[in-house]
Amino acid sequence: AEPATFDANLDARIVIDDLAAWWIFATAVLGEDSFGKNAYLYKESATAPFRYAPWDFNHSFGQAWETSRTDPLTPIDVGWPIDTNQLWERLLTSPVHGPALRVSYRAALAGPLSVDEVTALFDSMVAEVDAGARKDQALWGEAYANYYPRGDLQDFDGEVAYTRAWIAERWAYLNQP
Repeated sequence: AEPATFDANLDARIVIDDLAAWWIFATAVLGEDSFGKNAYLYKESATAPFRYAPWDFNHSFGQAWETSRTDPLTPIDVGWPIDTNQLWERLLTSPVHGPALRVSYRAALAGPLSVDEVTALFDSMVAEVDAGARKDQALWGEAYANYYPRGDLQDFDGEVAYTRAWIAERWAYLNQP
């Protein structure tokens, strides 16, 4: 659709707040798999607009499924991941939706996606898996290190420290004016 038609009819086709939440979260955590291709789009009825539900974040928070690292300074408006989903390009370049998405992003970073909230949630999750992760590391640590032979692969404590530092650096980047 032409830009004016796209803007005028989008609310009837998509729940904009769902898409905004998807874009904000996926770009904040650099959730490449979810952002570019892995997502559930569904309708609550035949006439309802599409909604979004998250799925597949095995490439996020600075590490992909095969343990490669993702730079926390990766931009959100150009290059990755915008070119993987043309809907984001249309929304971000829209004079109606682009500014609103950016306002929503700032509000999320000041509220539920603040660095303090995200770090607290991360720490809670680390505490939840700590005993099991240490048991797995004792049993499988050598095999894991041999499967992914890289110098920067770390033990549980090292990976926790890496991720915590990645979050701090990513959120500092996202909060730049």
